[in-house]
Amino acid sequence: MTLLDIINSQQLLIILWLLYFSIHSLFASLWFKQLVANHFPDLMPGYRLTFNAAALLILIPPVYFMHRYPGENLWTWSGSWRYLSYTSSVIAVGGFLWS
Repeated sequence: MTLLDIINSQQLLIILWLLYFSIHSLFASLWFKQLVANHFPDLMPGYRLTFNAAALLILIPPVYFMHRYPGENLWTWSGSWRYLSYTSSVIAVGGFLWS
């Protein structure tokens, strides 16, 4: 019996995303940074790099399962609304790159 036999893929995705958000928020919290600074002061210069690497690593499971078990779309853009969504995406990426 596998884990997916016990729970469906949507429940697994919810659990994985909640775990990701929780761990990410914990590592980003001032409380955790202070804990690391107090117990391991030599690690603090590399904390930000380690935080970003850990964030990427723990992002892999939810993204993998999203692509492995895609499920149904919640909504789809059609007609002129699709072009509006593409234009909005291009503007958002352009604004990100410009800033």
